[in-house]
Amino acid sequence: MLIANIGLWMQRQIFDQDRFKQTAVDVMTTAKVRNAITDEIIVSILGDRPELKDLAEEFAAPVISDFLNSDIVEPAIDEIAGQIQVSLTSSEPKAVAIDISGITQPAKGVAALIPNLDPEVKTAIRELPNSIELIEKGTIPSIYTPGIIFLWLGRVGGVAALVIVAGLIWAAIVNKRSQILKILGTSISVGAVIFLVLIWSFRAPIIGSVGSGNIQVIIGSIYEAFINILVGQTSAILVGGLIVIAGGYLLDFWHGRNAEEETSEKMAA
Repeated sequence: MLIANIGLWMQRQIFDQDRFKQTAVDVMTTAKVRNAITDEIIVSILGDRPELKDLAEEFAAPVISDFLNSDIVEPAIDEIAGQIQVSLTSSEPKAVAIDISGITQPAKGVAALIPNLDPEVKTAIRELPNSIELIEKGTIPSIYTPGIIFLWLGRVGGVAALVIVAGLIWAAIVNKRSQILKILGTSISVGAVIFLVLIWSFRAPIIGSVGSGNIQVIIGSIYEAFINILVGQTSAILVGGLIVIAGGYLLDFWHGRNAEEETSEKMAA
């Protein structure tokens, strides 16, 4: 069941580009991630010009961050999310680039209209690129091989889990063996709890291994969003296990009540 859980999560959330992009874009438009992207844009463009970099971080950064949350840039953010998904699920890692022409073109136009602007600053603005490499190639680890394996194992595991669980529930009801339901529910619940503990244990090391600084904020925030979806799915399995356990006790109550009724009928006869 847990293998099927991972397979379903990968199929619906990771390998489905539309769903991936929807979740990733929601994350990337949060203030925390927008600020990280903004800082990365400034560092990439003005990293070798400290005097301009400090000026940009003080005055331009808030404007760029707000701009990244506007409808105008939505296609660019959507494109970044798509590139991240391709890098994650492809057998060949790729760099992730961002189109910043919506920022640089207006800046070039404004700089051209300022007569007393320092020539070096004007030249630097005129040379601003229309796109930058936001995330270097290889920074996002590919899960192509394990992903394909879990997709197939998940389907097999899902069918096997349904057959086994349905069979055991039927056997428990027909044979009046509530202990079967209790053991089944306990197994499911304990397995789900162990899986949740493993997720929480590996969360920090995995995030820490992906890039550093702004890139870690961007990728780490996206990772957190998808892990939270997996946690939600696993929590549903835990609840399902508890319901099965409750079903075992309900079966005890039902059979006990029937036994009392049969005893009363015999005594009355």
